Amino acid sequence: MLTELQIRNLGVIEEATAEFAPGFTVVTGETGAGKTMVVTGLKLLSGARAEAQRVRGGTDKASVDGVFRIIGGDADGGPDSGDSGKLAHMVEEVGGYVDDGEVVVSRSVNASGRSRAHLAGRTVA
Repeated sequence: MLTELQIRNLGVIEEATAEFAPGFTVVTGETGAGKTMVVTGLKLLSGARAEAQRVRGGTDKASVDGVFRIIGGDADGGPDSGDSGKLAHMVEEVGGYVDDGEVVVSRSVNASGRSRAHLAGRTVA
């Protein structure tokens, strides 16, 4: 479950953090408030193509960090689903680390279009 999303220098968003609780979340706001950039940030975390034009003007790079709880409850906040142990093992297998049941996924895009992704502290392709 995604518990926190941090966005820096992505489109109209200079810096923003959102914390999520179990259950349904709705993002609302006026035109131009950055809702599309929140969705763009989520897409970047999930591996979508990075576009240099999404980097905020006047900055060198945009970055998005997502904190995911993978141990200690499923998406409904209920008892452990059984898959969390497998996820933790997969993260550790690639050299990442699980900290207090959470994993950080990061993606950055520089103004020239090159992007980098990190899973639990390790660079991923």
